Amino acid sequence: MATHPPLTPPRRQTSRGFALLETLIVLSLCALLSTHAAAPIARARRSANEQRVRALLREIHLAQIQRSSATGEFGYFSELELNGGVTRLADDVISHADYVFRIWIADERLAGLDAAQDLRRESARQPYYAVLAWPRAAGDWSGRTVYFASESGQIAAMSNQAARGTRTRTPSWHVGYVEAAMNAHPRELRYVGADGHTWELLP
Repeated sequence: MATHPPLTPPRRQTSRGFALLETLIVLSLCALLSTHAAAPIARARRSANEQRVRALLREIHLAQIQRSSATGEFGYFSELELNGGVTRLADDVISHADYVFRIWIADERLAGLDAAQDLRRESARQPYYAVLAWPRAAGDWSGRTVYFASESGQIAAMSNQAARGTRTRTPSWHVGYVEAAMNAHPRELRYVGADGHTWELLP
């Protein structure tokens, strides 16, 4: 009696097209979820950066007060005692919280005030300083705000959506003053600075 090999069920054919479609769907869902997750993460990081920037600006002001009391003049970053977490890039430039800080030490000559008669008084020949802080890269991750602080202790903020400040682009030193005269400090909550843009004083 003839024997026959046992019958085996046919192999299931794998559809390459179906596997590719599944992969594309999974990738699309992952991209969609990551997009929704990235936005709040970016907002949280940006907010944290900007809070740290404001805290450092206040610390710089206190350090300047101490140095001015001890030496009679303001100092550059290399001459100030600041807490950790600050990376010094130059005597007048530091980096902190994805922001770049630059300080200007000016007298009435640099401020364009040497022609003013009232500045001939010895009491008016006091130095000034201005600090600008702007994101290393304009956008959601670093920050969207440019900060300006002066010897008055006031901190002003302006939107950086037009990339007025980036790692390679330094804003002008007097942008946050009401005018080029460095002794003209803003009193209103919102004011137009020397750069023609609206600045907002922070509490």
